[in-house]
Amino acid sequence: MKRLVRPGNLVPLLVCLSIVVAWSLWFRPASLGGPASYILVSGNSMATALHKGDLVVTQKQDSYGVGDIVVFYMRGGTVIHRIVGGSTEEGFITQGDNNEGVDPWRLRPENIVGKQWLRFPGGSRWLLNLRQPISLGILVGGLSAFSLFGGSEVRRRRRGGRHMRANGNPSIGSGIWTGGGSGQMPAPWWLLGALAVAVVLVIGVAAAAVYSFRQETQKTETVERLRYEQTAAFDYTVQVQPSSLYPSGVIGPVVAPPVPPTSSGQARSAAEGPPNAQATVTSPPIYTKAARSLDLVFNYNLKGSLPAAVSGEYSADLQIKAGENGWTKTLPLLPSTAFSGPQTSFRTTLNFAQIWAIIDAVEKETDFKPGAYDLSVIPTLHIKGSVGPEAVDEVYAPPFTLKLTRTQITPDGELARSQIRTFTDTMTSRSVSVTMARWASVGGTAIALALAAVLAAVVFLGLGRDEAAKIRARHGSIIIDVAQADLKADTQKIQLTSMHDLVRLAQRDGQIILHQELAPGSHRYFVQDTTVTFEYTAAGPAEEA
Repeated sequence: MKRLVRPGNLVPLLVCLSIVVAWSLWFRPASLGGPASYILVSGNSMATALHKGDLVVTQKQDSYGVGDIVVFYMRGGTVIHRIVGGSTEEGFITQGDNNEGVDPWRLRPENIVGKQWLRFPGGSRWLLNLRQPISLGILVGGLSAFSLFGGSEVRRRRRGGRHMRANGNPSIGSGIWTGGGSGQMPAPWWLLGALAVAVVLVIGVAAAAVYSFRQETQKTETVERLRYEQTAAFDYTVQVQPSSLYPSGVIGPVVAPPVPPTSSGQARSAAEGPPNAQATVTSPPIYTKAARSLDLVFNYNLKGSLPAAVSGEYSADLQIKAGENGWTKTLPLLPSTAFSGPQTSFRTTLNFAQIWAIIDAVEKETDFKPGAYDLSVIPTLHIKGSVGPEAVDEVYAPPFTLKLTRTQITPDGELARSQIRTFTDTMTSRSVSVTMARWASVGGTAIALALAAVLAAVVFLGLGRDEAAKIRARHGSIIIDVAQADLKADTQKIQLTSMHDLVRLAQRDGQIILHQELAPGSHRYFVQDTTVTFEYTAAGPAEEA
């Protein structure tokens, strides 16, 4: 007689085995040597084939062709587009379905991650939830609970109510079989529940441990050490020919408004390009025929988070530029003048008659008449000194511009500007919370494993229970209960000293072990051959006491 294995015992194992095989063959990530890659769509370049938030599973292919939607690495990022042309030798041409033109590259086959295989609309939401340690623990814990409860439930349903009479069987003589079947003695429901909870706890705490060890124990922050701001403000007044439009003969003064505040969160060093803030005004119209001169006032101020000790020199030039690609002429307005302190100001005047005389002379020489000219007053400040402990040596030159035509003059509307310099330090601190989480998760995993091991030993090995319960827990798959056993008169009876020896005999001959409860607390286990009966008697709680 062969050893009995019931199909109900294999259901959880077959389910888990099927999942593992399918995952290994088709869904194992490329990072683990598998064929699959998982891509979360974050743009709309592939609409309507793919949408933002979709989860795409790709498979690595031996070859690719036109029409395939592929995922590839390009310029440090991951892209999912469709192949619309090209070849393996020349490189593939790719394009997003929602893009007007093709991509500006030739895709090499070695850069392709894989071809679209499956698409899960909106799959990014549940995938991100599943990646959380708690969700992952619940999922795997549920499978573990199914493996604990599922098999035993199937066995109970299949053997429930079955009564079999076996008379004259040469292997066991004659007797009456009970409905106990060959399954293991079920553990109390609360014990199985405790084991399931312990398994879920192990998985959850282990997932938390993995998550904590993936976090950085050191935290790097960029801290602003020093900041200073240079501001430039232009005020101007235009002298014009008194007329019905300009009865006073003066336009202005036009004063610069306050500079809008700049975010203090900008972290930039003095070597980086400056973040410029500016304030604009709407200048009144100035007609060229009436304009005589423009008086320009420039105000400079340096403010720092620490005291500033600076000085320097300033000068000013006038630049005349004819059209977009025409001639340029630069004229000095103010000579180099020294100043001391974080503030200074100066005044200069533009004479429009002199400027038009220069323009007319150059037009006559070149016969080039663009009709429009750009005038730029360029104040140049060379600042030296220090702001707090930081040395300062830089040039600040914010221009004031005018658009000049034969009919109208348009001054610059950007009259107030600001340039900020920020010096930062990088500070590294140890994250106490991550360190504590690591220790707690490792300790919790060890405790949960120990608890699960003890409960598993109680359920599957009968730890802490009487000998009969241990035997049933360990060897229940080859034990059948009988109500009585009528042995043949000429049968020799051999009493064994351990259940282990009886199990070895049964497994050697491919037989089952019969169990008979002789009296409360006394259990007989035996295997009957043709002429010999091997048996072992176990004491229950009553006899042990």
